Amino acid sequence: KTEIGQTPDGAATIARAVECMTNSLIFKEMVTYRPATDILWTTEDTPRAWHGHIVGCTGTAGDNPDNIYRGAFLRGGERYEVSGRFDLKRRASQFIIQLGPGEPGFAPKLAGLKPEAVETLAVFDERELEIAPDGIFRFTIGGASGAAKHVVTPPGPVSIGFRDSLSDWRQVPAQVSIRHLDPVLPRAYDPEELRRRVVGQVGDYVRNWAEFPKYWFGGLKPNTYGGPQGREGGWGFVTGLRFALAEDEALAVTISRGGAGYTGFQVVDPWTIAADARNNLTSLNLAQAAPDRDGNYTYVIARSDPGVSNWLDTTGLNSGFAVIRWQATPVGATKDGLIRSFKVIKFRSMGEEAEKSSGPVWANREDPRVTRVGRVLRRLRIDEVP
Repeated sequence: KTEIGQTPDGAATIARAVECMTNSLIFKEMVTYRPATDILWTTEDTPRAWHGHIVGCTGTAGDNPDNIYRGAFLRGGERYEVSGRFDLKRRASQFIIQLGPGEPGFAPKLAGLKPEAVETLAVFDERELEIAPDGIFRFTIGGASGAAKHVVTPPGPVSIGFRDSLSDWRQVPAQVSIRHLDPVLPRAYDPEELRRRVVGQVGDYVRNWAEFPKYWFGGLKPNTYGGPQGREGGWGFVTGLRFALAEDEALAVTISRGGAGYTGFQVVDPWTIAADARNNLTSLNLAQAAPDRDGNYTYVIARSDPGVSNWLDTTGLNSGFAVIRWQATPVGATKDGLIRSFKVIKFRSMGEEAEKSSGPVWANREDPRVTRVGRVLRRLRIDEVP
């Protein structure tokens, strides 16, 4: 039993949370236990088709529908080459590479949990890569190398993750491949052993991630936030918040973009699992959100549609969490001033709140962008109905 599981909203969402966590473990083991090193698309909270199968929600810990998460499993100390290519006209706002000790997937000691949720050996983004005029890049991992970008790894298991952050869903993630440079024999592989590995770990894995919300950002009380905190490696900032709202309440949060190339605001359930982003307005990136008159962004978390531009749907829940991310930030950027305002308000007071400020656009209920059709078109970046 967990603290979250004893709440009405936690109990109502536990079945999907267990499914998402279990699928996450399956993909973790498919990355780890395979004949040869390869890259898999590991995390996606929206169901997808893959090799003739429909893969359900696969995720843990506030996964972002604007991110393409891919990973591979390496033998520390052995040599690998990672190569890829950016679509220079439609490249993601940020491409992050993160290496960690051990097999992928398990959180570190929960009592000392950082926003990263996993330990790191190295983390960097595309600014540390040499990118050719045609968008091609490469770097090496492991032993000695003459590559322009090289990451040394200690002996033992090592995981590597690739994360493309999209400020607009028309952007395209990088093509990425990995090649083992040392001569090695294919590892033994038995599908039944893969199944045994999953079944043997699923209890501990689910229990581990079920406790994650309790310790995230040091443990958040309802209607409070933690951060912003710098991301390890200097590639941005992140804030976590927890909400608990009555039927007639909403949480209004105003932020500064802070010069970030990517800014995203995502609502997740009490287990920090994201909803299906195709069918729920629980996430807004820069292409999907409308700025205030003063250039800041005001988001409103509410159970029902209040008619404001940047509404984030709780999908029928009164409680849960949210994540705010600032990435691809300018050199020397700080967290100062990123959070402008954070307050619980009544639906009926939204107009009054807007009267007090030159900023929020939430009072303009005639704005066509806040109709149900307008929301969908803006989310998909379609300017006109064909």
